[in-house]
Amino acid sequence: KEILPKAVAAKGLEKAAASSIQSIKAPMVGTFYHSMSEDHPPFVVDGEKITPGQKVGIIETMKIIKDVASNLKGRIVKVSVKNGQSVEYGQELFSVDTSEA
Repeated sequence: KEILPKAVAAKGLEKAAASSIQSIKAPMVGTFYHSMSEDHPPFVVDGEKITPGQKVGIIETMKIIKDVASNLKGRIVKVSVKNGQSVEYGQELFSVDTSEA
């Protein structure tokens, strides 16, 4: 009978951890870039802490370049797209753990 409450408690912790993971999404359709050019470092990398308003990438469409800024505070846990990859509006670009803000 003790196993059930522990399992329920563990599932509750997993759910709480999962809810602290949020996404930064593409604000438009285009080609996503991690940096300004190949000879520049990426704006952000896995494990890096970010703040709202921080530039995390750029999207280019028809020679128009738009900055992708974070709307979250936390730590990047996953970069979901590759440099030079085509993205759709609303597509996840980064997963951010907001519990580490």
